[in-house]
Amino acid sequence: MLWYSDAVSYIKNGCAMTGMVYRHEPMGALPVGHYSLMNLENINVYTNHYGGVVVGKLWGDIDNCNVTKSSVSLTPDGYQGAWDNGDKAGGIVGWAENGVISNCSVSESTISAYRDLGGIVGCVIYEGRNTKIINNTVNEVVLSYDKSGKVYKNSQE
Repeated sequence: MLWYSDAVSYIKNGCAMTGMVYRHEPMGALPVGHYSLMNLENINVYTNHYGGVVVGKLWGDIDNCNVTKSSVSLTPDGYQGAWDNGDKAGGIVGWAENGVISNCSVSESTISAYRDLGGIVGCVIYEGRNTKIINNTVNEVVLSYDKSGKVYKNSQE
């Protein structure tokens, strides 16, 4: 989808919105240096729901992605008079459904959320799906579960 958004931006504005330069490959348009895009360092993600350094929600495959010295921080928000969200935080993906995450690593990073957090992926939907997490590594990652005095709308606390 990134190349598509860039192509639309180029047609409308005369330049790609990301500033990337593309080249034609047998599998389609690929950014020049696309392999280095999968080595992500010093990325900070701040959101309230579905947060990951690579993607928030995944319906597809990610292979050979490395995240280093990064952070993902999700905070709940007020929703219908109670706190909601602040969940699904992962070093690579926040929410994974119907896809494969393989040969990825997360190191020297921090991940904090209200609930549903993990080093590679925060939440995996597996019931009736074909979701697989294969051959990934997590090193020196701090996971922080933080409620900060807020009461989740479905909580019995």
